[in-house]
Amino acid sequence: ETNNSGFAADAPTLERYYTYSTPNLQGDDDTFQGFTTVNRCEGALCSGEWKRKVTLTFLTRPYYAADAALTGRTSQQDVRAYSDNLMAQTEFTWGILDADGVSGMDPSHVPVLTQQIQRDYRGADVGTRTGFVYDAFGNQTQTQEFGQALSGGTSKRTLERLYNVNL
Repeated sequence: ETNNSGFAADAPTLERYYTYSTPNLQGDDDTFQGFTTVNRCEGALCSGEWKRKVTLTFLTRPYYAADAALTGRTSQQDVRAYSDNLMAQTEFTWGILDADGVSGMDPSHVPVLTQQIQRDYRGADVGTRTGFVYDAFGNQTQTQEFGQALSGGTSKRTLERLYNVNL
């Protein structure tokens, strides 16, 4: 993939190269459902001296699983600088929407992002965690952002947003 900014003097052409690994063959009759891991390298082939590499890892579930709707959702993103130094990482936790309020798997099978943890390793190990809450219709009703934990486990900052649903 080649991107041109339109302003060659300000931003040179950016070339991206992709590698795909671990095909997910858990579909009906062992059909292809995507790849478990995708690497996107900038500046050179992923086997060469790239400038930046983003690795995406995706969830895989068999087609008959109760949580099969999670297949293809991003579970982790790693950002690396050459030569494979981890700079940042984001972990995603997914669940199935509980629309009926009854314990167990919900018949709606709607995937929702429940938590995201971001870590930045440039200079210091800094981490933040964000939680998400949804109503029975899949509307986000709450976001909880927790800052880097202090030595006692207490967050440096906590930001909570509540959303009103228009009825």
